[in-house]
Amino acid sequence: MNGIHYVRYKRSAGSSREGTCLFIDERLYKYMTKWSACGLEPKSDLASWESYRALSLSGIKGTIEIPLDGILFVPDYKSTFIDEVVSVELKDGKLTAEQK
Repeated sequence: MNGIHYVRYKRSAGSSREGTCLFIDERLYKYMTKWSACGLEPKSDLASWESYRALSLSGIKGTIEIPLDGILFVPDYKSTFIDEVVSVELKDGKLTAEQK
């Protein structure tokens, strides 16, 4: 378009529902893709990765100032523990609560 070659850049979760996506000048693609990844790399869930990458397009942008070194990424973590709880479950169409 007007002598500029555009490539697909990002697509937020909301944009995917609407069938739209953002394109960027190909000359900026490599730099901006690296910036928006924040040093992370995709694993197996590419749909989630695409949503995370698009967070920089959030409507909150410009409302508050958050420096990049003020963002902490924590990998998914699963912990298993045993404790006594009050378990609320659906049994025979009724909610029941019992200590387990």
